[in-house]
Amino acid sequence: MTAVLTNDMIKLSTITINDIDARGKLTHEPRWMRQARMKAWQDFQALEYPNWKKTKTPSIDLEKQLKLEFPSGETKPIRIEKKPPAGSSGKITLKDGRVWRVSLKPELAYQGVIFCDMQTAVLERADLLEQYFKDSSWGIHDKLTALHKALWTNGYFLFIPKDLQVDEPFQVQVIQSRFSICDRNLVILEPGSSVRLEEVFESDQKSNEVLVCANTTQIISEEASRLDYRSTQNWGAHVADLSYRRMMAAQNAHIKSLFTLLGAKSGRTVVTGLSAAPGASIEHNGILGGGDQQRFKIIAEMEHSGKNTEGMMKYKGILKDKSYSYLDGCIRVGQDASKAHSRLEEHTLLLSEKARCDALPALDIKTDDVQVSHSASVRKADREKIFYLMSRGLSEELATNLLVQGFFEDLLEKAPSQSWYESTKALIESKLFETKI
Repeated sequence: MTAVLTNDMIKLSTITINDIDARGKLTHEPRWMRQARMKAWQDFQALEYPNWKKTKTPSIDLEKQLKLEFPSGETKPIRIEKKPPAGSSGKITLKDGRVWRVSLKPELAYQGVIFCDMQTAVLERADLLEQYFKDSSWGIHDKLTALHKALWTNGYFLFIPKDLQVDEPFQVQVIQSRFSICDRNLVILEPGSSVRLEEVFESDQKSNEVLVCANTTQIISEEASRLDYRSTQNWGAHVADLSYRRMMAAQNAHIKSLFTLLGAKSGRTVVTGLSAAPGASIEHNGILGGGDQQRFKIIAEMEHSGKNTEGMMKYKGILKDKSYSYLDGCIRVGQDASKAHSRLEEHTLLLSEKARCDALPALDIKTDDVQVSHSASVRKADREKIFYLMSRGLSEELATNLLVQGFFEDLLEKAPSQSWYESTKALIESKLFETKI
């Protein structure tokens, strides 16, 4: 058994191309997928690590902090339950990369919906995966993304067939327990379809050792399709998070997304939206809540390559204690993307003297006849407003809590359901305050 196939702490310096190939054969991966892994491994070895010093975030020691559990034998398709939780079209729960539970409404399966873990998708629908995995070169490509492409162990696959409208959301729960997470997720909306997707990433126990958790969600929204996408990261304080979200909207397709980042000791989140054809629009927004000595780096990108496309990015953060965030946002407009409309906003509220934020919005425009703008602000909490609320009988903590709610409200009010709104609001309050209103 080669090094990459063991369940011990892997040593990246000992892994070879043959190990990567052997691991793929063990789980019956097709040749094209094994070749893609091997190419990614070669890229990982050739590329340099990102410069963490620039962003004041701690560097990641993959030799010590990447602890993956690999399949120890042949994988088999999982059994899909026919009764998902109330208010859900289907739900999948993954724990340390292993499937705990998958459910899907039978009528949706009958209409052609596919919702399963990635290992099952490799066994049963490798034909679908091939065309979309191969078209995944857009977005950031560096040493860390190459490592993820080489070593991912599981994830989920959601496929919505042409013209199908699904009202209730699909739910994904990813739990980190004893090992690192290295998941690769793929969502495909065929032309004319619409769906809601909700992701939650969390830990179920504490650890004294830092563990890297990496996950990628790639979304392909084909012509005239619509997606409402919510993702919440609430890892434990021992996790170093590496997250990648890539969303592509084809002609007249629309994607709305919100990323809530609350957990982890440190991490890097990369969100890329690509409006690829006329009429496409993407909105990706973010909520960040930091405390203690958390360190975050957020890279938010919007790329326009088609005419008459739209984009909106709004990222808001609240930091307390000694936490720090680095927001790097950029709008890119290609030479063939005339009449593009796009805006980037980065706003951070500091609740303590030692909290810090750097915000760097940027534009890269290669054509005329566009409407593109950006803004950024970093400010302290308005003490006059807090004192006013305190004069009305509220404690300082409750007054600050109200201020926080107002700061995030324009993003939260776009929630697709009241239950999601209430649960996310409560999660933010529990992160930033001990007292609830």
